[in-house]
Amino acid sequence: MVSTTVATVADAHQLATALCDALLVACVHIESPCESHYTWQGRRHRTTEYTLRMITTAAQWGPLQTWMATHHPYECPQLLALPAQASGSYALWVTQQVS
Repeated sequence: MVSTTVATVADAHQLATALCDALLVACVHIESPCESHYTWQGRRHRTTEYTLRMITTAAQWGPLQTWMATHHPYECPQLLALPAQASGSYALWVTQQVS
């Protein structure tokens, strides 16, 4: 399971569609807006962002990072991978979608 954030719901939809079309993820969940607090280039920020939770396989982690480096709208996007366990049938479906 991989997550990232974007500034607009339009960016979220664009990334979700492109990631599925590229067969890098089986599914993307676009979560409600959240408020992010962070420091960027020496300035404190508070922004509204949308979280994308992407379901993929460990084998797609490298290609997904490479793809995001050129397609994500942020200069330095958050890209976090968390290990997850899934039921057998769901894990099979995920693998089939990204193969």
